[in-house]
Amino acid sequence: MSVVSHGHGAMLETLLAQLNREPGLAGVQLIVTLNLADEQFDATPYQNLSIKLIRNAQPKGFGANHNAAFAHCRNAWFGILNPDLRLEGNEPFSALIETAVSIPNLGLIAPSVVSSDGHFEDSVRANLTPGSILLRRAKRHDAERALAWGGASGVRVGR
Repeated sequence: MSVVSHGHGAMLETLLAQLNREPGLAGVQLIVTLNLADEQFDATPYQNLSIKLIRNAQPKGFGANHNAAFAHCRNAWFGILNPDLRLEGNEPFSALIETAVSIPNLGLIAPSVVSSDGHFEDSVRANLTPGSILLRRAKRHDAERALAWGGASGVRVGR
């Protein structure tokens, strides 16, 4: 899993404390990227997790940060977390992976995102369907571009 802090201090600590308390996440690799050079971080309280710390000398963007974290990934799945994430009840990652494994050829999975007031967030874009992507590609005449980033809760890694 990867989480990037842009000076999120207390939010990051709250998330890591929640993840650290989950028995199902014991030993899970968590790559923490500090995007601000002067940001303080102490991994000592989170002994249940296997934390890899990346400290940026200069701030980077979303894709650059998670691509750098992905280079350190040693698991079959790579999850992207926001520092303001809060878990309600049991951790959802085991169930997400269990579901994903049961669906042949699935490469990406994400949970429903619910706001603090209980409403479902607009976290899925209807225009990102295979058909809409093909249609968009057919209309585009510029040079092909490689995908440099993507946000999701779980991405299957072909290892």
